[in-house]
Amino acid sequence: MNTPNDTSSSEVPPEHPVVPKPTVSRDDMQNAVVDLLWAQAHVTSRVYGRTPTQGLPASQRAPSALDLMAERQIDGLGSAALDSPALELGITWADVASTQLAQTMEQLYDFAYFAVFDLRYYPHELGDETGAWWIALFLKDMASSDSLLWQREYNRATELSAAHTLLQIVETANARNLLEGATETFIQSSQVGYLTIRQLALISDFTEESLRVLANPKRNNALPTQSVTGKTVVNVEDARRWLQSKGRYTAVTAKPDSAGSLNLALARFESPARLCDALSEHVGAIATRGAASLPTLTAVRSLYPKAYWQRTGIEGKIVDTGLALMPSDLQDATRLRELAVALGLDADLLTLRTRESVIRESLTGLEAQIRTQAERR
Repeated sequence: MNTPNDTSSSEVPPEHPVVPKPTVSRDDMQNAVVDLLWAQAHVTSRVYGRTPTQGLPASQRAPSALDLMAERQIDGLGSAALDSPALELGITWADVASTQLAQTMEQLYDFAYFAVFDLRYYPHELGDETGAWWIALFLKDMASSDSLLWQREYNRATELSAAHTLLQIVETANARNLLEGATETFIQSSQVGYLTIRQLALISDFTEESLRVLANPKRNNALPTQSVTGKTVVNVEDARRWLQSKGRYTAVTAKPDSAGSLNLALARFESPARLCDALSEHVGAIATRGAASLPTLTAVRSLYPKAYWQRTGIEGKIVDTGLALMPSDLQDATRLRELAVALGLDADLLTLRTRESVIRESLTGLEAQIRTQAERR
């Protein structure tokens, strides 16, 4: 009997993969960061001391708890205030957004749930002894912290829950990194080359129970599992092919960098349609530069007058811009190279990435035909 999350093997995967909804909202993620940092400030204040120090000579002053967290003065609030939840003191995301924890969680959140990565961050910061690795260690410590367990008795906050919430996001990002063929992991207990059933559930929108049912070898298109060191795991290549067959694989895409240029040396595309989408986003990023973008946008419009679009607001201000290219548009190699020059991209790399996207899409289709034929035998 199929589970509610099951997709029958006789079904044709949707044209666009199912994108799982985030199990944690961005607001909840940000609130969890605030709560956890404030909880850490509580614990730290018990080590540094809680006595107001503004009347002491500079040489005798100890850093206050929140000074350590967000460069904000709390001298004079008194020790009782330190036991209040962050919300009651008006502490918000804006107070902690510049911290390493907040910035790392923002990056991992986008990667975990939307398969979107920052070129400055991925994959360089998702390996051993990287920033994400240290954050993962911190969250694992906090999720089992006796200090937070006791602190909860004082301030009525859900700080342990916050740690578990953030740890789940980190684990989801790590699972997606492994799925993409990572050679290093940034969570100590995970294994390169394989996904556990729980890790696959985090990035597939299937429950663990559903995946175990779908792994029954008697089923058509069964999830291929194996045992490694006593654990049931799925090889990442097998996992990626199986998710694609179920319409549950989301290819990773790159954000434009701070200058608005897509880094073609790192980005890859599973199909020409994905590359078209990325070029449209890139044009939109350039448009945010205001008047400085007009020469580029004019050149793009002259190359693809029917595909270029923009919406304007009050006084003709550009609100949104894009380039609705079709995969067939990419077949004009000369015009594509001219587009690369206009957008400040490497023309040779764009040509190669275009060819790569065609091959990747063709290979995915071929693999699907092979699986279908094999299942009929």
